[in-house]
Amino acid sequence: MTTNLLRSAALTLAALAGTAAAAETVTLDRPLAGATVIENGVAISVYRAPSAEASEIVEVVATYAPLAAPERTGRVVMQMAEGDSASFGLPGLPGLKLDFTRDAETVSFGADTLPVVYAAGY
Repeated sequence: MTTNLLRSAALTLAALAGTAAAAETVTLDRPLAGATVIENGVAISVYRAPSAEASEIVEVVATYAPLAAPERTGRVVMQMAEGDSASFGLPGLPGLKLDFTRDAETVSFGADTLPVVYAAGY
C-alpha cells in the first residue's frame, strides 16, 4: 500500500514538474501605482509607496491573503534600489512565488505557482 502510494505520488509530481503557470506581470511606474493579482488561491495587492522627490529608494508594499482564509492577511514591505530584484515564497503558502524587479523608476511584480516537491527519505 505504502509503495503504491509513493509511486503514485512520484508519478504525479513528475507530471506536474513542467507545468508551472505563467503569471501576469504588473508594472508600477509611479508613486501610488498599484494592482491586485490572484495566483494559487491567494489575492496579492501590491503598490508603490510615495517617496521623497530625490530619493534613490522606492518602497513597495504587498498585502496578501488566501481566498479561503482572508483573515490570514500578511504584508511585505521592501525598499528597492536601482537594479534590485527579489524572488521568494511566503510562509504557509506552498507553491506561491513572488517576483519583484526594479529597473530605473519602474518596479515589476509577478506571482507564479510552482510545483511543490517533497523530499522522501530512503
